[in-house]
Amino acid sequence: MTTVGDDVLPFSPTSVQNGVHSIRTFLQNRQRKLVFQFNADTGLVTTTVVDAKRQQIVRQIPVEQALKLIF
Repeated sequence: MTTVGDDVLPFSPTSVQNGVHSIRTFLQNRQRKLVFQFNADTGLVTTTVVDAKRQQIVRQIPVEQALKLIF
């Protein structure tokens, strides 16, 4: 566990970096990339999976339409 300010996080920075590296390697082999965006208004992070060859969105988590319904 790692402490950041008053928050206790269940993962260490090293384990998160290792996980991100594994995901990037997995996606590169499938010609996909991840794009992370932080929305300051909602406080949510949107993760977008993009087809690296065609530059098209494959999936977005959470889906933009769901965000519009929530906020």
